[in-house]
Amino acid sequence: MHQRILAAFDGTHESHLAVEEAAALARAFDGRVRVVWAIGSPAMPESREIYSVDTLREEAHRTASASLVELQRLFDADGTAAETGILMLDATDDDIGHALEHEAERWQADTIVVGSHGKHGLARLLLGSVAERTARLSHRTVIVVRAQHPANGAD
Repeated sequence: MHQRILAAFDGTHESHLAVEEAAALARAFDGRVRVVWAIGSPAMPESREIYSVDTLREEAHRTASASLVELQRLFDADGTAAETGILMLDATDDDIGHALEHEAERWQADTIVVGSHGKHGLARLLLGSVAERTARLSHRTVIVVRAQHPANGAD
């Protein structure tokens, strides 16, 4: 167990925590980590400028690539056996939970580590939860890492 650990990463604080947990498990159990960034349909930009879907996906790919290169440097520096990759989701199947499970199967991962944004209520209902979906779909161990938020609700 914990020999081949797949970690989901999207550049958020929560995904950084998930990658840290995956790396700690790999070091503790003499395992290997594969960090993946899944790129699906792009969110609509906040500005009023018009972008093509291809342009937005290319920008997401550049961002993901740069972040994963930096993560690989950190892994190399601390001696964690690791590799990184990008999952380009098909526009017809944009489910990141499914994509993570498929990648875990392909890579023969025994553990998946994901971060949780801690969405509640309507946001969770409308947007869903990649962590929850992954945990429901997978037949392997799924570790969900949550950020600690202050009890008073302040960030």
